[in-house]
Amino acid sequence: MTDSFWQAQIQALRRQVSRLGRQLRDAGLPRRGHRPSPASGHGPQALLSRAQQAMRESEHRYRALFEQSSDAVVISDSEGRLLDVNGRACALWGYTRPEMLAMKAHELGPGGELPQVDRAGRQLCDQGSVVFETVARTAGGAIVDVEIIAAYVDRERGIIQSLIRDISARKRDQDALRHREEHMRAVISAVHDVGMFVVDYDGRMTFVHASEELERKYGMPASDCDGKRVDELYAPPEARKRLEMIREVFRTHQTIRTEMTTPMPLGLFWQEVTLSPMCDDQGRVQSVLIFLRDIHERKLAQEALREQGEQLRAIIAGLQGMMLVVVDGSGQRQFVHISPELESRYQIRAAELVGVPVQESYDAEEVARRLGYLRGIMETGEPLRVELTTKYPGGTFFQEATCSPIRGPKGEIIACMAVLRDITEQKKAQEALRRSKEQLQYIIDNTSEIIFQIDLEGRFTFGNKAVERVTGYRGDELLGRTWLEITAPEYHAILQERMARRKAGLSVAQPLEYEILDRQGRRIMLELTTTGVYEGDKLVAVQGMARDITERRRAQQALRKARQMLVHAREEERRRLAGELHDSIGQGLVALQLSSRVLAPQAPVGDGVGLPRLSDQVDALIREVRGICHGLYPPSLESLGLRSALAQLERDFQGQTQVVTSYGVAGD
Repeated sequence: MTDSFWQAQIQALRRQVSRLGRQLRDAGLPRRGHRPSPASGHGPQALLSRAQQAMRESEHRYRALFEQSSDAVVISDSEGRLLDVNGRACALWGYTRPEMLAMKAHELGPGGELPQVDRAGRQLCDQGSVVFETVARTAGGAIVDVEIIAAYVDRERGIIQSLIRDISARKRDQDALRHREEHMRAVISAVHDVGMFVVDYDGRMTFVHASEELERKYGMPASDCDGKRVDELYAPPEARKRLEMIREVFRTHQTIRTEMTTPMPLGLFWQEVTLSPMCDDQGRVQSVLIFLRDIHERKLAQEALREQGEQLRAIIAGLQGMMLVVVDGSGQRQFVHISPELESRYQIRAAELVGVPVQESYDAEEVARRLGYLRGIMETGEPLRVELTTKYPGGTFFQEATCSPIRGPKGEIIACMAVLRDITEQKKAQEALRRSKEQLQYIIDNTSEIIFQIDLEGRFTFGNKAVERVTGYRGDELLGRTWLEITAPEYHAILQERMARRKAGLSVAQPLEYEILDRQGRRIMLELTTTGVYEGDKLVAVQGMARDITERRRAQQALRKARQMLVHAREEERRRLAGELHDSIGQGLVALQLSSRVLAPQAPVGDGVGLPRLSDQVDALIREVRGICHGLYPPSLESLGLRSALAQLERDFQGQTQVVTSYGVAGD
C-alpha cells in the first residue's frame, strides 16, 4: 500500500487507541488516597502499550496476507482511484505497481459501460459488499474473465477492498460443458423415447433430461427428479436395487446394461437402461451417466408376438417342408418353427435361432438384402414374396419366402412374419430343365432342318437359325409375317386348305412339297411336315419342320431325265437289233428256205427226205427270229400304241404257253 494510505490508517488506529486509553483511564481512576503501582502491569499505560503492539502485529500479518494472496487485491476509494495493489494484481493486468497506482478502476476494464458493473456498484452502496463477474483488459489488450469480491473496509472514508480472481479457465470449461450439454440435449430431444440422468455415489440426480414425448407418456417432467435421490423417487426395494447398480459402476468402472420396469405416474413402463461411469483426469469415477430408452411398446409387441407364435406353432405343427419365422423391426428373431423334416435336412433346431439377430446369421451382403426386405415391409405394410438361398449346417438350400407384416393392438406394424417353403428339389428340377432347354435350343439352332411355329392366322411366332439360313430373312424380320408372304403364289391355296383342315380338326397329308421365295426371290423347294399345338383340347398354333429339298429335287429330275434317256437308248437299241435280225438273219433264212425248196426236186434219189426236213427247220428258225424281233420291238407298239401292243403280247403268250391270261388298263 502507499505510505500515505498506511499513514492515514495508522493515524486512524492511533486515534482509536487514544480513545481506548482515555476510556480505560476514565474507567480505571483510583479512589482518593490510592495510587496503583506502575509495576503491576494493569495500568492504562500498560494496556495502551499492549494495544499498540497488537496493532503492529496485526498490520504485519495483514501485509503478509496482502502480498501472498493467490488472488489479486486492489484497494481503491469511492472515486475509483487505486490506493494499493498486490503483486498478483500486477501479474494479472501486466502493469507495474507504479503504473497501476496511477490508474483508475475503470481503466482496468475493457472500456465502455458494463451493465453488470453498474449493478454491482449499486449493490455495494446498498449492502456494503458484492460478488459479481465481469471482464478486464490487460496491458497487452487481452480480455480476461474475472470474479470480483468487493467490500468497504472504511465506509466513512469510502475505502473499498476488492479481491479479483482470474476465472478464464473456469469460464472456458463452463462454456465447453454448456455446449456439450446443449448438444446432448439437442441429440436427446431429437430421439423421442430417450432420457438421460447423471447421479452421484449417493444416488442423487445432478443432471436430468428427457424428451417431451417421454415426459408426456410418463406423466412426469424430468425436472421433478432434479436434485433428488433414488430413495426419494422409488419404493425401498426398487431404490435399493437401483442404488446397488449405481455403486457397482463406481466400484467396477464397468458399464451395466439391463432391461427393467419403472413405476411412473401413468403406469409401469419397460425401459432399457445403460449405466456408464464418468471419470476425471485421474480415472476416478465422479458420477454415473444413466441413459434410458423406452421399450414399453416393444416389450408389449414381443409378448403379443410370443402369444401369436404359440398359436401359430399349434397351427403349423402339421405342416411339412415349411419354416415360419417372426422377426421384429431390429432384425431379431422372436419366434421360429421348423418342421421336423426340415430340421433333419437342415441339421438345425428352431430353438437355436430364437433370439438370434439376422445380422449374426449371414454375410454382410445377405444381411443387407434381408434387412432391406424387412424395412420395406415395416415401412409400407405390403407383403412380399422372394426366393432366398440360405446356408445351414446341412448345406445350401433354396427357399421361397412369403413375408407379411404383423400389426399391434393399435394397428401399428410391430414385426414381420415369413413363411418359408423349401424349394430345393424344385430348383434342381428347374435347373435340369434349364439345361435340357439349353441343349434342345442348341440342337434346334444348329440343325439343318427348318423348325418354326405359326399362330392360327399363319403369322410366324418362332423360327430357328435354319430359317434365317434358308430364307435369308433375320428372325426379327420373320416374326409377325405370315407364311404365305414367303410362299410361291401357286401354293397359297394348298396351304390355306391345310390350315382350314387343322382348324376343323381334320388330318392333312404328310409330307407336303412346296416352294417358297427367299429374300432374293429365288425359289426353294421344301418338304414340310406339320403338327398342331394344343392347350387342352384347343388348337392354339401349328409347328412345322421343313427340309430344303431343292438340290434333291434337282438330282431327282436329273436322274429321271437320265432314266428316260436310258430307256430311249434301250428302245432304240432294241429297235436296231430287231431291225437287224429281221433284215439280215430273217431275210437270209427266207432265202435259204427258198433255195431248199428249189433244190428239193433236183436232189438224187435217196436224199429227197433230207431237204424237206431242212426246209422245215429253216421255217422254224424264221418263226423264232420273227418272235425275237417282235419281242424286242413289237411293230404294233409304234403303229397302234401300248394298249394294242399289250393285247398282241397276251395273245402270243397264250399261243406259245397255252396259259390263259387277262389284263386290264386303269381307267377302263
